[in-house]
Amino acid sequence: MSILKNIALLCYYTVARHLPASDAPYALCSKAVRGGLCRMLFGRTGKNINIEHGAYFGRGSEIIIGDHSGIGLNARLSGPITIGSSVMMG
Repeated sequence: MSILKNIALLCYYTVARHLPASDAPYALCSKAVRGGLCRMLFGRTGKNINIEHGAYFGRGSEIIIGDHSGIGLNARLSGPITIGSSVMMG
């Protein structure tokens, strides 16, 4: 894993994972921060993804997520996973 991916992983688990849920009135740019970091970590990402507060996915390198899809609050993912387009996981 590259140094940049390690930094992104550290940023996600120390800060971004704990930012407020994306629909909270005080969320500011939580969705954008988590999404940007996950774009660096996941195997492939589509457009307009949403990774919610507290989501845990290990290193994330074996995750593929399609367009307009999301991972819900406090979700835990493990192993190789492919999430299609327009899917919301709880």
